[in-house]
Amino acid sequence: MAGSAAVASADYDGPNHWIVEPGQTLSIIGQRTGHPWQDLCSWNRDQISDCDLIYPDQRLRLIPPEGSLATPQQQDSVGYHGQTSVQTWEQLAQCESGGDWSANTGNGFYGGVQFEQETWDSYGGGAFAIRADLASKWDQMTAAERVYRTGYGGNGPQGAGAWPVCSYEAGMR
Repeated sequence: MAGSAAVASADYDGPNHWIVEPGQTLSIIGQRTGHPWQDLCSWNRDQISDCDLIYPDQRLRLIPPEGSLATPQQQDSVGYHGQTSVQTWEQLAQCESGGDWSANTGNGFYGGVQFEQETWDSYGGGAFAIRADLASKWDQMTAAERVYRTGYGGNGPQGAGAWPVCSYEAGMR
């Protein structure tokens, strides 16, 4: 059909799923579908434990699973729902990781606001992705909000002390 922008590929399985072909990675699938590979990994965590390891014929979601937070595009249009502003989290991430929400430099801290793995797990981050650097920016903000203000799963809030230096630059103190 003239003018059609539809994906013409045997590995495309409708608007919500993708069938993995030999040699494909989440990065390749993300480039072809317009989704960050980190979101693809997070949305498929029920079948992917290592984002670098997917298999031919796997049927991957191209949308968040039912009951999860909105996609980043939807979040952009409806806004972040935590008490702390998106701008504050972005300023904190700029100081902590240079604004790289997928930061994993091998220093034991992950994601935009540099979660330790134990903190990520203790404040429910594992429901989003196995590590903070593999979660979406929005999911990282949700977990950070728990660390900063609300607590989670019996863990109380840590306040700005969770980020002893950068919380000053982000105006959190």
